[in-house]
Amino acid sequence: MVIDPRVQTGPRPQITWVVKGRARCLPDGSGYAFPAPRETLVEIHLQLPSGPGATSLVASALTKDDGTFEVVVTGGVNLIANPFTVRLVNPYTGERHEKPVQQFVLPPSRFASPGALNIEFDAGEFILPWDPQLSLLGMIDVRRFKHAPPFASGLANKLVQQAKGMICLLREFDIAAPDRDRDADRMFKDLESEAAAGSTALSDRIAAALGQVKPFNAPPPLAPVSRVQRTDIFTRALQQLGTLPVARARRTMAWTGFGKALATAFNRQAPRSFIDMTLGMPTVSALLFTASHVAQKHTVNVRLSGLVSMAFKHHHRHYNLTEVVIP
Repeated sequence: MVIDPRVQTGPRPQITWVVKGRARCLPDGSGYAFPAPRETLVEIHLQLPSGPGATSLVASALTKDDGTFEVVVTGGVNLIANPFTVRLVNPYTGERHEKPVQQFVLPPSRFASPGALNIEFDAGEFILPWDPQLSLLGMIDVRRFKHAPPFASGLANKLVQQAKGMICLLREFDIAAPDRDRDADRMFKDLESEAAAGSTALSDRIAAALGQVKPFNAPPPLAPVSRVQRTDIFTRALQQLGTLPVARARRTMAWTGFGKALATAFNRQAPRSFIDMTLGMPTVSALLFTASHVAQKHTVNVRLSGLVSMAFKHHHRHYNLTEVVIP
């Protein structure tokens, strides 16, 4: 049904127009479509600007981290009487993608309250051929990773090759939860202390807890049967994580079983960062890698760098940086 806010009885309410939608990039090889680049600009343009020299732009907003957006239009503009277009602008490349209101699938919805009327348009989903500009998750020596499964697979390969070196874990800082990563950082420091003491008690407990995790890929089972296999279990756990497609990992949160095993072994609650794949899966992988070296009585040096910043176009990203060095 077409809604015409010009037809009213009684005092004219304050009208607010809202255009909502979601922007995602083309699915990657695993079938997962990442949100549009952070802070993609969303503009509302009238298709027929009124008056000579009038601008077509009436309102704008930025996409949220999950790609959703909500643009509020006020100032007497009637979006039903004046057809409009939603324009998305890539903050990194300047690329544009547009969808006119005529292509919206659903009609606008009306939400009335005393003295006010909200009219919402659902612009639907935008599938964009853009680079999602993913945040850096970690590094193995000088190799950079933006996806959690390849990071886990790279750590597994490093254990198979019995190679030492340095790994870095970058967890994007959340100003709403500044203490979110501290529990995970304490786990790394506990492992460093165990290595300094020449003890394998903690790594033995981790190996035993991993043995209770039900494999979510192919056998063999993870349960260790001897001390020789205590170090092998960490490699196999990382291989399991490394072969998990991104789409399935996000859908099933399968990595959290290993996170719970770690929390049990450390006798701690699972850190909040374990819940989010972009934070939890790389953190769990880095802890497993570190625990494997503790089990082998290697020297482990952990450095917590606090906040580090990286400059991007239009904004900075802030990270908690954890470095693990196996000399």
